[in-house]
Amino acid sequence: MKGKFLGWSVVTLAGASLVLAAILEPGFVDLPQLLFWLALLIIADLLPVALGFGAQVSMAFPVLIAISILFPPSAAMVTAGLGAVDTREFRREIPLWRALFNRAQWILAVGTAS
Repeated sequence: MKGKFLGWSVVTLAGASLVLAAILEPGFVDLPQLLFWLALLIIADLLPVALGFGAQVSMAFPVLIAISILFPPSAAMVTAGLGAVDTREFRREIPLWRALFNRAQWILAVGTAS
């Protein structure tokens, strides 16, 4: 029960941060460039690298760093939220609140880095 409450709290905080960033700094974004980085992020997230001892690492982090440098906070946060894809979501191995919590963490991290 504590996990669900924390998860939904972070999702709410990420949503409020996204709205606040869009209001405070509405910037023009080159849509084709944004779509390119979004596609690159989704590809990097869906192709994890096996470390050999049962662990996998996603290559999305370097792409997210580039997105946070190139775009204003609101565009970077939306891209991070849309591009955060986990294969466990497709197999329904994690509940909705946990999938949204994971996306909210990426949104907050990229928004803070921008």
